[in-house]
Amino acid sequence: MGNGLKISGQRSRNRLNLRLLFFRLRADTWNLLTDDSRATRFLIILLIVKVAMSVALYGIGFAGVSADEYSRSISEMKWAGDPYLVLGKLSWLPFHLYLNGSLLCFVPEPLWVPRVTAFTASCILFVYFFKLVRKIFSSHFIAATSSIGLVVYHWYVGLSATPMLDIYYLAAVVAGLYYAERWVAELDKTSLYLSAFSFSLASGFHYQAWMLIAIIDILSLLVVVTIIKRKEWLHMSHQLCAYFIVHAYIFFTMITTFLDVGNPLAFLGSHTDYSKWFYGGYTVSWASKFLYYPKMLLTNLTS
Repeated sequence: MGNGLKISGQRSRNRLNLRLLFFRLRADTWNLLTDDSRATRFLIILLIVKVAMSVALYGIGFAGVSADEYSRSISEMKWAGDPYLVLGKLSWLPFHLYLNGSLLCFVPEPLWVPRVTAFTASCILFVYFFKLVRKIFSSHFIAATSSIGLVVYHWYVGLSATPMLDIYYLAAVVAGLYYAERWVAELDKTSLYLSAFSFSLASGFHYQAWMLIAIIDILSLLVVVTIIKRKEWLHMSHQLCAYFIVHAYIFFTMITTFLDVGNPLAFLGSHTDYSKWFYGGYTVSWASKFLYYPKMLLTNLTS
């Protein structure tokens, strides 16, 4: 009789534990679905706001911020008529040619095709920005408020509506940072290679991406040191492969530039040569050049 009561009590406890486990799993799954659904709804609303702001900009006559995007649109249309591999000394890196030129082969609208791709890149940027901030701070609220601030920021609004090269490479860099953070936190190989391909993509749109990649290289040395200390040589091999992917196009461009003009850094002088011709001289000091972007950043943050 006593043994029967013990067995019955044990069965009751087992059933109770199974029920508790079931309800806990259901609650965790519900929370996960709720978080993802909430993020998706938020991003869709933000996308609608972005579309409305861009339409409003075009409605009041906004067409661009400089002559650069118009000259690139003409170059992209010419490339679409006669595609070729861009080699040698370059004032502008060629990935925008490959992207927009390929689309112009099918939709010959040089005014709107680059603007559609730029807007698409800006959407990719704010989605990955949201994901990156949420990953770092583990907070939907912080990610949401930060993303709202980004979407209404005047420079971002303008760059989203015109095909300046900045929006293309920044979208790839932010995506790369998100996957890099996942690699550091979880040592997920897929994230590592997605990060590498994102940075490599950024390196073909704008030379400024090269500077950001150099900074990321320096910061990633902390990861390398940690991997070496733990003697995780398989992870180290993946890290080295990722380095190669990130820098492959940079080295390719420098080699072809060297073969073309004998100086792998000749691209640095392209804009200086143009400025000398346009302004009838060029007397900007190295200090002014070095402080230009920090001063511009400070001006934009305080304006």
